[in-house]
Amino acid sequence: MKRKEREHLKADPFQIFIEKILGIFKQYKKEINIGLGIIVAIVAVVALVILIKGGMASRENRVYTKALDIRSSESLTVDEKLEKLSQVKPGRGISATIYLMRASLFFEKGDIKKAEEILSNFKKSSFQIINDEKQLLEADILNANGKSKEAIDLLFKLYSDPNTEAARDFLLLKMARLQAHTGQTGSAITHLKKIEEEFPQSLYLREAKQLLMQLQDE
Repeated sequence: MKRKEREHLKADPFQIFIEKILGIFKQYKKEINIGLGIIVAIVAVVALVILIKGGMASRENRVYTKALDIRSSESLTVDEKLEKLSQVKPGRGISATIYLMRASLFFEKGDIKKAEEILSNFKKSSFQIINDEKQLLEADILNANGKSKEAIDLLFKLYSDPNTEAARDFLLLKMARLQAHTGQTGSAITHLKKIEEEFPQSLYLREAKQLLMQLQDE
């Protein structure tokens, strides 16, 4: 990080975090809009929620910012990002997202076994939202391993947990996608209708309606 950037971070860490988060969303806007960006969006969503809720410990802030610089870099290859992230030691606060960053990169590479290994070493964060995002990634890994039923069960467990901080409308949509893909049309339609009824302002409402129409026309 350049000297000027370090000084800016020291002066206004919240602003620089938000700038980086918005940068990631802009970079992957297309993928996120079509429902394929959850792995990429994990870091941004977690960071935004935690920052708004407060609790930016100085060390955690520095470690997380360093890792986010690496993860969002456009000049580094995936392997270079993984190498650099492996040298950053995460804590149990916001910097615990480093486990998710590394696991998601391996997932994107198709190295499912390594992604599972990293998540197995990630015990628990002091932030519930990070623990929830870990389970979301675990569901993606289960599905990639051909274990769609287990993935859906994990998502439903997360949805049913009264303490979850993951977006429930997103969980419903994610379950519906998997159910539609595995022929569980009735269950998928039920979850999509629930988004319409319970989350009329949802960011995922448009996609939910499109999928619902598609399933009803089959």
